Amino acid sequence: FALCVDGIFFESIKNKIPLEWFKDLYENWMANVMHLAQNFDGNRSLTQLGSSKELTSFIERMKSGANLGELCEEFGEKLAYPTMHYLIVSRLVCFASETKLKNLSEQQERLDKMLQKIEGKNPLEVFRFFGAGENPPPLEVERIYKEFAKSNHPDKLPATASVELQNLNNKVFSIVSEAHDILVDPEKRMALVNKIKENEAKNQIKAESLMEKAIPLLERAKYQDAYLPLMEAYSDYQSHTLFLYLTWARVKVEPNKVK
Repeated sequence: FALCVDGIFFESIKNKIPLEWFKDLYENWMANVMHLAQNFDGNRSLTQLGSSKELTSFIERMKSGANLGELCEEFGEKLAYPTMHYLIVSRLVCFASETKLKNLSEQQERLDKMLQKIEGKNPLEVFRFFGAGENPPPLEVERIYKEFAKSNHPDKLPATASVELQNLNNKVFSIVSEAHDILVDPEKRMALVNKIKENEAKNQIKAESLMEKAIPLLERAKYQDAYLPLMEAYSDYQSHTLFLYLTWARVKVEPNKVK
């Protein structure tokens, strides 16, 4: 009897509710990932909805991680909207807060750009890329990492993802995970800070040495000879004095590029 009532309920949704109503209702949820409820039973759901091959494929695609937008493209709006609405109203599936990108090529492009920004950076720089402050406390690091993992954990990739995309995702996730592990561990974080300070001190000494060699060249109007070492010095260490000498040399060497 319960299955019969469920079947009538689904037919009412499919035949009585206008397509435009579904579109308005789910407009902002088309890209969101969907989670199956603990009581979801694929076979029972198929019995309620019908037993067509199309519905079987629909359920399988939904279970594999397809979002509503993808289901509409693959199965048509007339099947996707009422079917999904029935499952949601019946509390068999729900929308998650995270969204799924339209296709895997977009995801690969996004991860490529992310890798370019964080590869070779120290853990503090990695988390600054994701919006952390200069010296984020462990709670902020944890919050950012959890948000990152929601959308970028390797397990989130569908089975259809290429090996290239899987490797890229693993590399990005590994860099961020390692940075997270260092920043939330007091001893590892202190070692990192000490190493950064040590490198900054070395860079400062090197930059000041290059500047001292460049100043006499500037005074003798050998601007080109002074310009390159000053650029190298400024890339290693930024100071007001070094900036002024670099600007002096640049005005003489590249006057059209200095505004």
